[in-house]
Amino acid sequence: MKIKENQVELLLFNWFKSNNIKSWFNRKVENYPFFRTKNLQKKIDMIVLSQKFGFIGLEIKNGEVAKNIYDGTKIIDYMNGFVNKEIIYLIDDKPIDLSIFCVATQFSQIGRLFKEKEKNFPEDKRWHKILQKVKNEPPYEYCKSHQFVRQLWGQWRRSRTYKDKGIGILLSSYLDDKSNVPKIFFQIKELSYRTNKERWNVKWQKI
Repeated sequence: MKIKENQVELLLFNWFKSNNIKSWFNRKVENYPFFRTKNLQKKIDMIVLSQKFGFIGLEIKNGEVAKNIYDGTKIIDYMNGFVNKEIIYLIDDKPIDLSIFCVATQFSQIGRLFKEKEKNFPEDKRWHKILQKVKNEPPYEYCKSHQFVRQLWGQWRRSRTYKDKGIGILLSSYLDDKSNVPKIFFQIKELSYRTNKERWNVKWQKI
């Protein structure tokens, strides 16, 4: 029996809860916490609170069907709506700022978005070790997830503005050969210590 998207949301909510990460649904679900919006009706599925990055918006899909995940690229539209102030997100009736937007599935808990299990290892192992050391990439990725996030970034770059937020995918420390703590693989704007200017960097970090 195929899992439904609302069941995926509950799976992820419980995963976050087990890791002491607060999360909110985009609607009332029994006694679970939820957020509200003003103005634009199109909105993300869930919000999580990161101690390091603040509020993160999630577009959640059922990873059993590849098409569902590719439809998740609309996360770019949701980010644009927020950046352009077409929508306001509220928790406890207070407006919040979203710092990162990510696509997630039930397979995020085991380090991938898709059901497939084929792994992708980098060709330039020496450079990859450097990126790992500075927390820019996971030790390895799954092929379809590897392709998806780079397609997402490529599509986003074509219309990227200075005001944009971070964007990426939800995975887990399973890729680090550790217990499945929620981690995100994303691009975000940071201040360069060398040039003292902001630039977009790829990051691999715990929520």
